[in-house]
Amino acid sequence: MTTPDGRSLRLGAWGGPSSVLVDGHLRVVWTESSADGSDALLVHDGALLVWPTVQACAAWVHARSGRAEDARPEVAEPVDVDATRRWVAQVGAPPPAAALLDVWNLAADVATTLALPLGDRGRMSDRLHAMLTAAVLPQYFPRAPARVTWTPYELDRLRERALRNARLVARALDAGRAPAGS
Repeated sequence: MTTPDGRSLRLGAWGGPSSVLVDGHLRVVWTESSADGSDALLVHDGALLVWPTVQACAAWVHARSGRAEDARPEVAEPVDVDATRRWVAQVGAPPPAAALLDVWNLAADVATTLALPLGDRGRMSDRLHAMLTAAVLPQYFPRAPARVTWTPYELDRLRERALRNARLVARALDAGRAPAGS
C-alpha cells in the first residue's frame, strides 16, 4: 500500500509502530490503517521496512511524512510470534487466544501488503478467527458462551493455521530491511 519514495511517503488515515517478537528479537514495522479499515505495512521494493526500535520507526516515518512526531508513540504489547510457536509445540496446552489472534491479524496485514496468499478463507478459518476474537473480546459477542471451548478437530486446525501465520510473519520480517537513514 505505501512505499517510501524520497519525500513522497503516502500514508493512510492512521498509523503507528507495531512491535513484533520473533526468535527472541523485537522488530518494529509501521502499520497504516486507511479510513476504510484496511491495514497495510510500509514496504520498499517488495520488502517490509523493519526497524530495531519503536522510536527509530516513529522518527523515520515522522521525518518523511510531515506528521507531528509524538515523543513517546503509543504502542500495544508486541505481537508475540514466539508464544504462538511455543503453543503449537505444546500439545494439550490451552490456546493463548490473544497471541494467536494478534499473529493471525498481522499475518493478514503482511499477506495483503506483500500480495502473498494467506489461505485463511473458508468456513473453518472464519470459525476459528471468530472463536479467537470471542475469547479475546467477549463484549462483542453477547450471545456467545462465557468461555470459548475448542473441539480436538478445531484445535488441530488452529495449530495448523497458527503455524502458517507465524511462518509467514517471521519470513516477511527476515526478508525485510531497515530503510535508508534510520
